Amino acid sequence: VRQVFEDAAPIFLLAVVAVLVATAVIGVALSPIAGVSIIACLLLASIVATTDSVAVIGIFRDVGAPARLCRLVEGESLLNDAAAIVAFTVLLDMLLGGQDASLMGASVAFVRTFLGGIAVGYIGARLVVSVLPWLQDLRLAQVTLTLALPYLVFIVADRGLGVSGVIAAVSAGLVMSAIGQPRITPSDWKFLL
Repeated sequence: VRQVFEDAAPIFLLAVVAVLVATAVIGVALSPIAGVSIIACLLLASIVATTDSVAVIGIFRDVGAPARLCRLVEGESLLNDAAAIVAFTVLLDMLLGGQDASLMGASVAFVRTFLGGIAVGYIGARLVVSVLPWLQDLRLAQVTLTLALPYLVFIVADRGLGVSGVIAAVSAGLVMSAIGQPRITPSDWKFLL
């Protein structure tokens, strides 16, 4: 996780900016021939704009690609589907009349949904990490709380706050992996894994 954070800028560029650019290019290219609104074309484009990172990572491992390249693709795979889901949700709301149909309105909604998901995941993971030392002798409670974390932050983010639940779950997992291990005894961490 720490190495992923070191490469945060290129991962963000690949996972979020590239997905949004691909969505825009595909949607605009499809618009003249589809016979539907540009928002409907962008909605379809958001579905097909992501890459199949699992296959790429498997090939990289088979051919012995450099570790940093594998790490970039793995980091990108954490967020590219989530970015596409956020774009899809914003565009669907626009199509159904629930959002401002301007580029500025869509941009603000995307950033609010994306950053809100990161914040909810971060706060949820920090809360769980702060509780884990109190559960030192209760391995099953630690596992249960850790497994419940992504579900809880998803529900709070998606249903409670109207931000991205997928991004919240990814963010909680990254934060938990980065700062959770020192708070748990090594034997409990092994049991948790």
